[in-house]
Amino acid sequence: MVPFLLNCTDTSVTSVNDILADEPEKDVGKSDAAWQNTVMPDIIRDDYTIDPRLLFTGLDIPAHDDLGEDGFEGRTVPASFIVNGPSRLMSELLDFLRRHPGVGKDMDRVSLQNFFSNENCEKFVSTAYRRRHYHSPVIHWATLDLEKIAPPLLLALVLTGATYSLWHETDSDDNRFPQRLQTLEILQAAYLVNYLHISMNDVDMRRRVMTKRHPTLVMYVTELRLSCSQHTAGEMTQEFIFRESCVRLGTWTFLTDALLTLFFNNPPTMTLPGLRCDMPCSEEIWDAETLNVTEVPLSGFDLNRLIRGLLNEGEWSSDTAAMYESLSVQQLHAAIFAMQPMIFTWHTMLRPTAVAQALLCGLQQWRRLWDTAIDRVDVSQRQWLGVVRHAPEIAWLSLRTVQVMMEGKDRDSKYLQRIATYDLTDFHQFIRTHGTIRETNKNISRG
Repeated sequence: MVPFLLNCTDTSVTSVNDILADEPEKDVGKSDAAWQNTVMPDIIRDDYTIDPRLLFTGLDIPAHDDLGEDGFEGRTVPASFIVNGPSRLMSELLDFLRRHPGVGKDMDRVSLQNFFSNENCEKFVSTAYRRRHYHSPVIHWATLDLEKIAPPLLLALVLTGATYSLWHETDSDDNRFPQRLQTLEILQAAYLVNYLHISMNDVDMRRRVMTKRHPTLVMYVTELRLSCSQHTAGEMTQEFIFRESCVRLGTWTFLTDALLTLFFNNPPTMTLPGLRCDMPCSEEIWDAETLNVTEVPLSGFDLNRLIRGLLNEGEWSSDTAAMYESLSVQQLHAAIFAMQPMIFTWHTMLRPTAVAQALLCGLQQWRRLWDTAIDRVDVSQRQWLGVVRHAPEIAWLSLRTVQVMMEGKDRDSKYLQRIATYDLTDFHQFIRTHGTIRETNKNISRG
């Protein structure tokens, strides 16, 4: 019933990326009009620019991995980071290694330079697009320009592409980008590398991400108000793309925070009330090479409202019911993850019965809405939903978690003792122990 979760939490698996790498490759052609750079609007304030070292903290030896105030020295991007491209990236990496002789002391510098050649960078980034982007679509690829993006984002894309394939394919040069876009790109890079590292079955790496790098990313996403990004009527194309990129980064940072709570019992660092951004637009709109913003409707809908409605189905009007029936699988995927901090908090507090009943009702309602939404997706296109298509497994596990706790069986489960951990042993054992196909069918297939 939950093969994806069982495989992902199996401690014998070196990395979840090994599992995702077996997913199909999306073969999408690139037209000449795509991937061209556009000038973005000045939405993020220039005085809140991030030191790109945020991304490289995972490469430091522990003694240097200090992300406190002293580690940032002012929040300005060094001038050397403003001119980009594979050549600049290689120069920055070599400079980093010279300044940190204890890092990579046995590394073959010639091999490193060959790895980060222009051709390899182009091919690895293309691999990242074809094999990883549809799992976490936080970047607007139609306007991504590899000649100008911030080196940390280029590095994250190259490492992601290299992880997903032993060979490669994409575009590269040197130009300046506005600070606001570079700030966004650095945060996108930090998100991608964080996600890449928590997917690896390495306790020390996960610890560093969960205790330092992810909270730092959350801090900037919150402080720069990316988690409150909303579209406005009359936006030009460039402004829409920038705002939507902020919406997606804020949303996916929140969903990753919820994933850490679900998989590792990591207490939430983001709150649902604090996520006041719009819901991301449809993937059909986002992935289109030519975007007509006049055809993009303002949603006026956010994750807070969605969850409140799920938990209060009895208060639905006919218009509300119709709106929920039209939810996409991507929106429902976000909803089931948004419920994880609520389940965690309910369990660690007084566990009022009324809240448990609301959670159970919401989970049952979620399943009915999912069945409706997935039926609207053509069978041939479902493989491109990425991790979204495994949302029913999260819903099933959430239902069983609440039921086990209500039955008083949580004392028998190490996972339900809610002690934060950096490996998946407890979570994997909980999945194997609680629930059968018979129980699952009885409890989740209502409606």
